Amino acid sequence: MKKLLFTVLGSAMILTGCAANGPAFALMEHSDPNEAVIYFYRPDMFFGDAAMPTICIDEVKQGVLKHKGYLVCSVQPGRRMIESTTALGMRPLTMYLDAAGGNEYFVRWWFVSNGMSYSYHLGLIPREHALREIQLARKSE
Repeated sequence: MKKLLFTVLGSAMILTGCAANGPAFALMEHSDPNEAVIYFYRPDMFFGDAAMPTICIDEVKQGVLKHKGYLVCSVQPGRRMIESTTALGMRPLTMYLDAAGGNEYFVRWWFVSNGMSYSYHLGLIPREHALREIQLARKSE
């Protein structure tokens, strides 16, 4: 019984360490109307929470996106290359975003498993849907 208790508590401590623990999500005020704001987020999902992708924009590291976390970045207008990589040996994911000044974009990183195999995705999400998913996120720090 003690062994089971230690296993459960140890697992909970490990998984908690993988979750974002910064400030609660809040929309960023646009300090420069000529820049675009990009929110990267990971919804609360059971699978894939140990994977912590590094998010890069135009090959510049922006941060590590933890489970139930978000990152926010301001970029100049134009075509931006967004890439996520992990230390788990997963292939990098790349997408392109044509950013317009004064606009907000929401990019979700998520993991899907059917028990036999898994896949992960990086994609642009409509604002209304993203705001519902991101509301419980905490800043990845």
